[in-house]
Amino acid sequence: MKTTINGLLCNAVSIEQPKEGYRVAVDTVLLAAFVKERFLGERFLDLGCGVGGVMLCLAKRIQNADCTGIEILGELVEICKKNIERNSFASGLKVIQGDISNISIDKADTVIMNPPYYEEKSHTVSKNKIKKSANVGEVSLWIKAAERILKEDTGVLYMIYPYDKLEEVVAVFSKTTFNNLEIKPVFTRRHIPPKRMLLKAEKCSKDGDFIVSKTEPLVLHEENGEYTSIARDILWNGNGM
Repeated sequence: MKTTINGLLCNAVSIEQPKEGYRVAVDTVLLAAFVKERFLGERFLDLGCGVGGVMLCLAKRIQNADCTGIEILGELVEICKKNIERNSFASGLKVIQGDISNISIDKADTVIMNPPYYEEKSHTVSKNKIKKSANVGEVSLWIKAAERILKEDTGVLYMIYPYDKLEEVVAVFSKTTFNNLEIKPVFTRRHIPPKRMLLKAEKCSKDGDFIVSKTEPLVLHEENGEYTSIARDILWNGNGM
């Protein structure tokens, strides 16, 4: 497999990734920045971690972050291991190969994921297996996997997803033990409808109302095309939201 070495966060993070197929993009950095550290010793789990982009950006901001990545493709697992070794600040990271739907693993405090956006029956599937794995799958399976893996009452899920699938994803969450769903729209520019949304879902084992709320949106670009100040802080400096 041909790969390239690229930099994230103004080259503060060095990452190897396949030259063809799914590539680390802005979504990776935004998702990492959206995650909040709640307490020391918090155990993070990145479902479908790929080459480790989200984990590495998280570890750059959160010192000694304890994060385990789960990835089904062996080729990406090996690249992810090398990326962890490549970045000296990432000593708390590790990756294991497995299927998120049935993997046996200790409960996590926080789950992070950038799940596939398309179902195979409604999407032209790429012949590149890396791109196919990243783009095609049922979001309900990913949300249910996170629900199973997270600790009761205190578990939190962070994810990024297309904004035009808002109704679909809310419907899935409404049938789970996640009872507090926060949605942060991501605008390219203020006058253009959002293409992405960041979601935070809190798990609760007790009966309670299912609450959906929207928070202050994130705007990436000014009208002149330049990044907004908050986008620069995230994409260049690795700051959280």
